[in-house]
Amino acid sequence: YFEHLRCYVEREGHARVPYRHVEAGVNLGVWVVRQRYCRDKLTGAGRRALESLPGWAWRIPDIKRAELASRFFSMKPILYPLLACLLLVCAQAVSAEESPVVPPPPKIDAKGYLLTDFATGSVLAAANADERLEPASLTKIMTAYVIYRALAEGRVKLTDEVLISENAWRTGGSKMFVEVGKRVGMEDLLKGMIIQSGNDASVALAEHVAGSEQTFAELMNAHAKRLGMNNSHFTNATGLPDPEHYTTARDMAAVTAALILEFPDYYVWDGTKEFEYNGIKQQNRNRLLWRDPTVDGVKTGYTQNA
Repeated sequence: YFEHLRCYVEREGHARVPYRHVEAGVNLGVWVVRQRYCRDKLTGAGRRALESLPGWAWRIPDIKRAELASRFFSMKPILYPLLACLLLVCAQAVSAEESPVVPPPPKIDAKGYLLTDFATGSVLAAANADERLEPASLTKIMTAYVIYRALAEGRVKLTDEVLISENAWRTGGSKMFVEVGKRVGMEDLLKGMIIQSGNDASVALAEHVAGSEQTFAELMNAHAKRLGMNNSHFTNATGLPDPEHYTTARDMAAVTAALILEFPDYYVWDGTKEFEYNGIKQQNRNRLLWRDPTVDGVKTGYTQNA
């Protein structure tokens, strides 16, 4: 039964069953079984199969937990698997009747892309999602993530005044236009990196967090490995071209999801349309922010090769 449940979710839950039916059926059944039956009774292959279900399959709205507990926990434990099976059948039947026919994805002039449902992690469309590509300034998504982790761990503070080195000041490409030898607030530098895509700001932040950009790149690779970004390698904090600096669409989706989930308070900066520093106002490079009010980020990037 549990192997069937795992296969069903992997085959149907990600591809065809509307999330509202999965939530009403699969999530409820699995949650009840896990909480009151499998936790203590299930061992061996059955436990491994159940634990292999994707994380979203365990979710259930908090407001429903007490109600569900009082309604179903009065049942005998032997009935929990049966309940889950019935709910799965109901979800499948309803979805078969109501699921719309999904058209094929349009052809896009891109070397690689990935479109996912943020709430479930389901892949909606993809092409060459695991092909190694130059990320250009999409690199700054990872740069921001590493800095946010450092802030969360207390190694740096948002109120820090960062000394601008000559190395940061001389960095080519897009700029925030910081001045060498001056101190700039860390929050301003973050906004300069995210909104203005300033390479000078990126290097200054990397040096402040790790002492050097090279050491910061090692932190980037360590976090990439932890996030399962197995086809990525970073050599700098900016995205300037380097043969050993690469990523994939799938890997960028992974770090982006992690950034949004872990640091929603900082993520709001990605949707800011403009930022002014030292009398110079620059607009966000992400033109989608003007075209669609539902767009909230994340980042664009450009180099000739990318």
